[in-house]
Amino acid sequence: MHLSTSKVELYAAIRRDHRAGLSMRAPERKYGATWRTIRRALDSNWPEPRKKQAPRPTRLAQTKAQAERADVS
Repeated sequence: MHLSTSKVELYAAIRRDHRAGLSMRAPERKYGATWRTIRRALDSNWPEPRKKQAPRPTRLAQTKAQAERADVS
């Protein structure tokens, strides 16, 4: 599989290969996916949505906070 392939397409290809009679390990080698990904693809039609990560503070914000604390003293 190409890197530009979406996860939905990957899941569909894994399910198609499994219905064709391939073992669980064959898609691992063919698509470079882990066994957990193969299991999730066989258990569900759609991949889980991506998790939203909380924004990280910038280094500048950390430095500003330290400077403000130094100014108060």
